Amino acid sequence: APVSDMLLPAHVPDNYETETRDHSDKVKIDVTQILIVDDEPEITEELAELLLDAGFSVDTSTDPINAIAMITNNARISVVITDLSMPNMTGLEMIDEINRILPAERDVAIIVVTGQADIDRAVKALQLGALDFLSKPIDPNVLIHATERAAETVRLKRLERDFRKQLEHQVLERTEEVQKLSSDLLAANEILKIKNADLEASNQIKSEFLSLISHELRTPLNHIIGFSDLMKMTFDNTDS
Repeated sequence: APVSDMLLPAHVPDNYETETRDHSDKVKIDVTQILIVDDEPEITEELAELLLDAGFSVDTSTDPINAIAMITNNARISVVITDLSMPNMTGLEMIDEINRILPAERDVAIIVVTGQADIDRAVKALQLGALDFLSKPIDPNVLIHATERAAETVRLKRLERDFRKQLEHQVLERTEEVQKLSSDLLAANEILKIKNADLEASNQIKSEFLSLISHELRTPLNHIIGFSDLMKMTFDNTDS
């Protein structure tokens, strides 16, 4: 399609450039690279210029296979804006391949650009995980806001993943602390059982000792008591 057919005339307010640069400053902190994929160099250049003017960092490719290699080798590429009708590999095939080769922790938001005749394929792209699709001719404001939204989506996914990792790490730390406390408690319980057993053995020995002493003391006392009774009886008889 002619370049002029790709973009609608922009109705831009006087303060538009400042506003978009302010938004893009926030975006660029989190998502540092936008990749535009279209087999027509004039289109990629015009879209790139528009996004560059809005403050984004932009790369371009006219070949889907080369674009896949760029995405694979450059972790900074986080938003891909792609046409669907391209030679060698369609936009749908490129999205499917990106999904297949990228690791789960790599977040890439994809925006498809399509003509009216490509709506069915655009829906298919959404089913494959594309975040949004833009119909030709493209409104520059819509393109910029869609790109910002895609960048924000990636940023939030990264924050969520970081939060989950941090939460998992904290849970692991707490679990280890509880396990150590439980282990220490079991060890203390075993020590207490041993001390209780020693105490019971000591009490048993003391009981046996006291029983033995009581028996040994009782035996001579019985003799003494017997002799005392006998002497008393003798004295009583003498007195009478």
